[in-house]
Amino acid sequence: MRNDPKNTHSSLLGDTCDVFPKQPDINTQQQNPISFKHLFRLLQDCIKRKDIASGRKVHDIIKKNSLESNAFLGSHLIRMFASCGSLVDATEVFQMLSNPSIFSWGAIISAHSTLGHMEETISLYHSMCSSNIRPDGHVFVAVLKACSDSTSLREGRMIHVDVVRYKLDSNVFVTNILVDMYCKCGSLRDGQAVFDMSQEKTLVTWGALLSGYIQYGLPKKALYLFLKMQFKGLEVDNVVFISVLQACGSLKHAYYGKLIHVCIIETCHESDLLLMSTLIDMYAKCGQMENAQDTFDTMQSRDVIVWNALIGGYAESGDDLHTISLFLLMQEQGVEPDQVTYTILLKGRQSSTSALDRGKLVHNCIISRGLESSTVVGSSLIDMYIKCNSTEDAFRVFELLPRHDVVTWSAMIAGFIYQGKAQDAVKLSQKMRLERLELNSTTFSSILKACSSIAAFNEGKLIHADVLKSGYESDVYVASALIDMFANCGSLVDARRLFDRLSSKDVVIWNSIIAACAEHSDFASALQYYEHMRREGMKPDDVTFTSLLSACSHLGLVLEGCYHFNSLRPNHGIEPTIDHYNGVVDLLGRAGHLNEAIDMLHMMPFQENVIGWTTLLDHCKTHGDLEQGERCFHCVLSIDQNNCAAYVLMSRIYAYAGRWEDAKRLEDVRLSSTSWKKPGQAFLEIDNNVYDFVVGDKNNIEQYRDMYAKLDRLRMYMEENGYRPLMDRSSRDDSILSCG
Repeated sequence: MRNDPKNTHSSLLGDTCDVFPKQPDINTQQQNPISFKHLFRLLQDCIKRKDIASGRKVHDIIKKNSLESNAFLGSHLIRMFASCGSLVDATEVFQMLSNPSIFSWGAIISAHSTLGHMEETISLYHSMCSSNIRPDGHVFVAVLKACSDSTSLREGRMIHVDVVRYKLDSNVFVTNILVDMYCKCGSLRDGQAVFDMSQEKTLVTWGALLSGYIQYGLPKKALYLFLKMQFKGLEVDNVVFISVLQACGSLKHAYYGKLIHVCIIETCHESDLLLMSTLIDMYAKCGQMENAQDTFDTMQSRDVIVWNALIGGYAESGDDLHTISLFLLMQEQGVEPDQVTYTILLKGRQSSTSALDRGKLVHNCIISRGLESSTVVGSSLIDMYIKCNSTEDAFRVFELLPRHDVVTWSAMIAGFIYQGKAQDAVKLSQKMRLERLELNSTTFSSILKACSSIAAFNEGKLIHADVLKSGYESDVYVASALIDMFANCGSLVDARRLFDRLSSKDVVIWNSIIAACAEHSDFASALQYYEHMRREGMKPDDVTFTSLLSACSHLGLVLEGCYHFNSLRPNHGIEPTIDHYNGVVDLLGRAGHLNEAIDMLHMMPFQENVIGWTTLLDHCKTHGDLEQGERCFHCVLSIDQNNCAAYVLMSRIYAYAGRWEDAKRLEDVRLSSTSWKKPGQAFLEIDNNVYDFVVGDKNNIEQYRDMYAKLDRLRMYMEENGYRPLMDRSSRDDSILSCG
């Protein structure tokens, strides 16, 4: 029988019967000790066998003897009903107690926590404290577990204060659940602090922090912690093995994964199917499908999770033949595919006819298995059809689902965003909000991304209000999406206000505010945020330096920008990307160092770099360098012969140099080669509705007048503040300056 790591971990945290104070000795009760012993043994037997029918008979005997108000018997009755899953009966017993003891309170609080009623667990804890009952370790374990599962960080911190007040912070079981609670509630820093201060650490303590590292995407720290455990000689269990294998898979460290595989064999954990499926998954993520297959072949028994791990590995590696073959083989060997199996099979190559055909075949299998009503499978089908550009099929799946949960709504919204249909995504999100579903961080992030791309500021603010109500503002991805939305909608003030309000910030948040400042041309603030980020001890990543190089470029800080670029690999361990190289090209070109910029373009390890050459061509226009401009122009055409921007920029360079015939010749070549620029799309939000339009578009006559009236007001406002448009309407048809 395989172990579920989550259940194993929970049992280790919650099984405290042998370490917390025992129930009072039956012989100390005033009633007949023999009858008490008999009833107690009967209840214990019912708990062991989870026999609620016999338990109710014992309860009847207790009531007939007028003993139902007895705290001792009541505590065991509560435990018995809770073990059988009947919280209603357990609560009824508790309410009949005339003077509940700490054991009675502990039993009812544990019952609610174990059966998943987390808010009631926390409420009962506060009621117990109001009754002047001093909580013990058993109570704290139960109520902190409730905080973990409900991700109630504020409540968890308040209860932690009580733990310290009652001097139970040295209790190893309470320490374990505190570390676990903080990690699950989004405060790894607090979990780390509890771990560091703990005088006694068990395997569970180490395992809780290790799981926290995995949850927070810190596989290097998880692997280091595991090696530290090995150095201390701790005997590792399957829960820890699973966590560290996940870390190896994320890091693609096959070497360490193989060493852990040896440890698994030496400690005789090979019979744990979930552990072995994680091992197979690790090998697959490291690109070692041969080792994954060998591990699979050596297993004596395999369940659907093991099959899914191997099928998923081949699917991720793009080996469709093995993927389908294993899918058929598992059924031949009597293993029924589950929802996860079909979800794996639906992850095909996007935007290809073969992927769509295969997806439809899998869809038929899903229908034949009666799984088409599953929201998990449904969302995977929607995702597959969207990525295969079959929106109609995606909508059909969505509409045929018997119920729409946050997963299916999110799949449709993410699909529209993937296809560049942000307006449709926003409209769908408005419908979803009417369903009053409890959204998650992924959904919030997707909707905010859609609002950001079409500058739907009012809708974005409504989503922000929902984020605040749901308590997701401190979520890294949601907060980052909010900052991006405010910045893209023109409100840097709101972006900064949100940033300042966040209690904890990771590199994603810092990158968002730095990019927001750069986008609003506040490059000085972007550099200041970078310096502040470094002072806070936050390590910048490749995205940070992309924004940083842009800021240096616009501020003319050539030496500083070059320093940051040259420090990427030696000081930060970051391999320069094409964006970093192009950032330096922009930096040098803007400052007039055109020869150095061309040298940079020739030496970079990226061949087809249209953006870099086009950027430098623009700077050649600015600096009036005809010779270098022609070099850049020919380099762009060698990559993309129909690049409209290159023709327009070179035409302008010729025009500024007075070479009108060459300018006209280039324009004729551009027109004959059908090198047309895609018309720019703009968005206006009027009365909480977002309208899109392009230059000269008058299809939506009803909205046309309102949109251009608003544009005229903006034009007047610009002119009143000293800004003049680069082109007026009379020059729109200038053949040299237009892109078609």
